[in-house]
Amino acid sequence: MTNEQLYMTIGIPLVFNALMFLVLNFRIGTVESAVNARMTSLETTMHKLLESHSKAWEANLRRVEEVMDARLKHIEDELAKR
Repeated sequence: MTNEQLYMTIGIPLVFNALMFLVLNFRIGTVESAVNARMTSLETTMHKLLESHSKAWEANLRRVEEVMDARLKHIEDELAKR
């Protein structure tokens, strides 16, 4: 085996692997940025949804509190009459 054959046997796979590493590294970077953009959008959407639901829950809890206050006042009035 000559030196040129040895260099080609070792060099060609080495260059191929280096190029594949660079290409895959670039692809991973683009996929990562796309995933980050989608996650940011999802976080924004979930935050808005949570905010709107929390306002609805707050309104419902206020209504429940008012009903409970009215019932307790009624019970207290009934007990005070006795």
